[in-house]
Amino acid sequence: MLLLVLAATAAFFFWNFVVEKKEETTEKLQPVAIASGVTGFEAQVANSLAAYLAMKDAFVKSDTAIVNQSAAAFGHSLHSLDFNQLQTDSSLVKLAGELNQEIVVAAGLILSAGNIEAKRAPFETVSNKMFDLLRIVQYKGSKVYQQYCPMAFDDKGATWLSADTEIMNPYFGKKMLHCGEIQDSLRFANP
Repeated sequence: MLLLVLAATAAFFFWNFVVEKKEETTEKLQPVAIASGVTGFEAQVANSLAAYLAMKDAFVKSDTAIVNQSAAAFGHSLHSLDFNQLQTDSSLVKLAGELNQEIVVAAGLILSAGNIEAKRAPFETVSNKMFDLLRIVQYKGSKVYQQYCPMAFDDKGATWLSADTEIMNPYFGKKMLHCGEIQDSLRFANP
């Protein structure tokens, strides 16, 4: 009984003094902001998004050669993103850089995959992580739609990004061109 009382007292003190102090000192992460007067980074992000969209359109057409060309251009555009232009919490800058690296790796997997179907799996990874990256850096260009097909990958579902509301499914191409729906969108206003 004494051990139970001691354990309850220790838990009470731990919660009140350690956990609450940690909550008080944990700084809330702020979204990434673009340094005042900097337009170069937004242009770099816009170029990467345009390269992504060209790759998505190649998947819609199921054209392996164009997928490879656009995946290479997309990967190259990602290397040009200069996260040093961002002013924010260093952990968010680090997270954006890590996401960027993961996207570069997935774009490389698209290039190395043998056929169009094998290329679609890493394209899903690219799509998900690209949307996250745009959200973290608060992309202020044109509106981006995240679209979703519930039937992709044997009914597991998959997302992709689009510049417009029309559904053009990159996972099925002509087989099920308009299968999908808008799941989300983003566009951050300029300050």
